[in-house]
Amino acid sequence: MLLSNDVIIAPVPRAADAETRAEPAIREQVLEAAARLFAQDGYQGASLRDIASEAACTTGAIYSNFRGKPDLLLALFEQHNERLAMEIATAAARGRTPEDQLARGAERWTRFLREEPTWYGLLIEFWVLAVRDPQLRLQYAERFRVVRAGIGELIEERALGLGLKLTVPANDLGSTVIALADGIALQRLVEPDAVPDGLLGSTLVSVLESVTSPQGG
Repeated sequence: MLLSNDVIIAPVPRAADAETRAEPAIREQVLEAAARLFAQDGYQGASLRDIASEAACTTGAIYSNFRGKPDLLLALFEQHNERLAMEIATAAARGRTPEDQLARGAERWTRFLREEPTWYGLLIEFWVLAVRDPQLRLQYAERFRVVRAGIGELIEERALGLGLKLTVPANDLGSTVIALADGIALQRLVEPDAVPDGLLGSTLVSVLESVTSPQGG
């Protein structure tokens, strides 16, 4: 098992090692500790030893559940993204039209950027690492594919329910939404007051109007 700056991924535990795996409670402790230290010190600044100390466990317990620091952060992203996606979908569902739904979902995203700016900064830090590491890039790209498809399918489903159809592939629309959301997020991190809270919502509404038409039309 290689540990070069906590970045090299350790071998995945074999099925025969299942008895040595830490209890689920330890996994949650590790995730919670990692979330605190990553937010405080950044991805590079938080070592696995620091995370183990914060979680009151050993580095061995971490490796019983994660293949290394990259895998640990990806698990955190997954956990966080699931929660945020659920909250955005819930907010959007309150809208009566596709435009209103997009605006409400965008408002929840904007509130996330306002309330948790360090989390998005961490995402950018890891993105830079993933771009330079072929193995990490594949893992990260897979998660991006899931998010991209999920966004496109959600918008398409909402539109169809209101008598509209997309004139572009749902996956392409998902890519557009991510590009807009990430671009606005980057600007807000640097200069929050320069980006109005409603900018993402109003822009997405304009995009939706240009890529939908009445069903049967």
